[in-house]
Amino acid sequence: AIPVAGLYNIYNALAAYSVAREFGVSPEAIEAGFKQAERVFGRQEFFQVGDKKVLLNLVKNPVGLDQVLALIKLDPEPYNLVAILNNRYADGTDVSWIWDGHYEQMVDFPIQEVYTAGMRVKDMTKRLEVAGLDSNRIHELASLEEVVAAIEASTTPHIHILATYTAMLDLRKLLVAKGYLKQ
Repeated sequence: AIPVAGLYNIYNALAAYSVAREFGVSPEAIEAGFKQAERVFGRQEFFQVGDKKVLLNLVKNPVGLDQVLALIKLDPEPYNLVAILNNRYADGTDVSWIWDGHYEQMVDFPIQEVYTAGMRVKDMTKRLEVAGLDSNRIHELASLEEVVAAIEASTTPHIHILATYTAMLDLRKLLVAKGYLKQ
């Protein structure tokens, strides 16, 4: 058992298991290690904002995005989606990768409202509109403070957040300041 979902994490666990076995680590010791593993911040990170259950996922390339979309596709409950796109150096300054991710599948997800934000909010909004999401349900937000306010006011009990690296760090910093997350 591992503390994170997703086929890509199973591949990672199998690779770690294989390397550990090659170096003579016992299956019991490997299992104990997996049991001690914890989620890393920003990667399938669950937290509460009031009565809302929020899942934060880092997305930084089309393959990773598609894996995250495969996970949130499994959520049968209606939810709101937040997509935050930055293009600082640590994120990668070229955001054209968003066009290689398969956002089109989201048309069939039980998404109620979509909130876009970040330095490249217009690009994110445009990509989701082209993917077929209802433009009347996409709301551009000017700041992370507005993102948190939208989460607090959400009419759905679940919120999924997709954020690039610096967006995730900045959002976490704000959530810590507001008492929703611990550092």
